[in-house]
Amino acid sequence: QTTVERALKARASFDPASRIEAWLFRILRNAWIDIVRKNRVRGQELDYDQAPEIADTTGHQGDARLMVSSVMAAVDLLPDGQREVLLLVSVEGLSYAEVAEILDVPKGTIMSRLCRARNALAGKMGLSSD
Repeated sequence: QTTVERALKARASFDPASRIEAWLFRILRNAWIDIVRKNRVRGQELDYDQAPEIADTTGHQGDARLMVSSVMAAVDLLPDGQREVLLLVSVEGLSYAEVAEILDVPKGTIMSRLCRARNALAGKMGLSSD
């Protein structure tokens, strides 16, 4: 919804020679960054309906809650460029080329940032990065 609202407000800035998907994703990305910044003040919120197994802190569900919390904390410690590439590739499932177009950087930069992000995340989680 936010993306559509912002796109409609900024429709005059769209260049018809470019791909609309990249333009819209850039708007979505900027909206996401705004939300992340707001959530840093409030902290991460999860709805019970989204993840009921996390609400139970006994047994393995408690372990899962701790793992999710640990991973999110480690991801938050990554530099902005690495965190952004990691989330776009790993969570959003975008290709390196798509991420490179969205961020307006070379594909090699995406691959390098992703490699550094994965290695740093593995180190923060106490896992081998090999």
